[in-house]
Amino acid sequence: MRAEQHDVVVIGGAIAGQTAAWELAQRGFDVVLVEQDMSGRQHGRLGDLMLQVLSRAGELAVRVRQAERYGVLAEFGGVNYSQLVRRRDEVVDYVIGGRPMARLEAAGIRVVAARGRLRASGEVEAGDTLLRGRAVILATGSRPHIPEVPGLEQADFLVPERVLGYYGLPRTMAVLGGGAVGVTFAQVFSRFGVGVTLVERGSRVLEDAEPEVSQAVTQVLQDDGVRVFTGWEGVSIHLAGGQRILDLRQGGNAAAGSVTVDAILVATGRDPAVQDLGLEAAGIQLGPRGVLVDDELRTTASGVWACGDVVGVYHLSHMAEYEARLAAHNVAATLTGQGPPQKVRYAQVPWAYPLDPEVAQVGLREEDARRRGGPVVVGLADFAGLHRAITRGEVRGVVKVVADGEHGRILGVHIVGPRAGELISEASLALRAGLTVHDLAETAHPALALAEALRRAAAAAVQALG
Repeated sequence: MRAEQHDVVVIGGAIAGQTAAWELAQRGFDVVLVEQDMSGRQHGRLGDLMLQVLSRAGELAVRVRQAERYGVLAEFGGVNYSQLVRRRDEVVDYVIGGRPMARLEAAGIRVVAARGRLRASGEVEAGDTLLRGRAVILATGSRPHIPEVPGLEQADFLVPERVLGYYGLPRTMAVLGGGAVGVTFAQVFSRFGVGVTLVERGSRVLEDAEPEVSQAVTQVLQDDGVRVFTGWEGVSIHLAGGQRILDLRQGGNAAAGSVTVDAILVATGRDPAVQDLGLEAAGIQLGPRGVLVDDELRTTASGVWACGDVVGVYHLSHMAEYEARLAAHNVAATLTGQGPPQKVRYAQVPWAYPLDPEVAQVGLREEDARRRGGPVVVGLADFAGLHRAITRGEVRGVVKVVADGEHGRILGVHIVGPRAGELISEASLALRAGLTVHDLAETAHPALALAEALRRAAAAAVQALG
């Protein structure tokens, strides 16, 4: 086995690995990236893009049905799924191009097409090559979590990655999991005319979101024709006449039911991709979510950092990119001895999902803020009174602002509503800058701005301050 010496070895070629490698190469470090799959299809952002294409198609299907309200004569003739697949593939091909790793190679990064495995904290085995690095970054991503439901394996179930490559529409579908991915797929396929049943074992969908957001999203799903079962779980599956019969149980009670569907989508979360990675040999410990790291993204092994889904804090592509940049900065600071390391500040990083209306948030939930101690105030506002929302026919949703009850400093903002993914950027900047609800409430917004709902929520929080 031949050996190579580099400054940094990155294991994993999805968005976290590519971003970390790129950042370090731009700083002048000798970087090698190890990735077995050279297709680029494991790139986290591609999954986001493909889901956004499907979500956009579902949105257009609804708009066509609503067009007559505005005097536009249109008739919804159904979904040409093969054409939608072609559009999806056009977007994907545009993003990854012919050789997805060519950009990295052009930046001077050595790309090794092999499975990376740690032999020690600074040694990575990649095929017939031993890569030694002054630092190692783990960015191996994640894989779908598959619940232990008897009969599931025989049901030829789908996971999000397979749905995105699915070349046909079932008549009926059960979605297991009421997180962001599950509810988005449920809405999209319902809008395509599929009879969708969503099953979530928790008490509500989007359990990580504010209750007001979960309630609004549940109503939206039901308005779109999705049957929503919260507090229920699948206990077994059996086949009959080419269909899947999913047996359900409500919590710990004996209450039972069943749904008969053509397809089952499992969207019950993700597990870190750590199999056969050599963690024990390198002295790297696992935590409850993934690779155990501190607030500088250092693992328990000297000279090894981790970022992205393998850490498991948030399974979001832009969060993986944020962690990768921070890990790259901290590796550079350690290797050069220049500049202090940075610490992760998840509360300052927003997230959004392509539901319709969109869902977005940044900062603390009310529950989390109160748990920290001290007074807390909240302000709520809807979109129903905004002229822009009324004229667009998009009045569903709510904005919630969470602030400390002493000075009014903004602690969190939560939105379900039109263009929430854009509106959250203003809230994110306000939170990062340490602004108060007074600052936001006193900021004038254009009459056509949907962001006026954010200002009104802040004004409601000001009133709550007294």
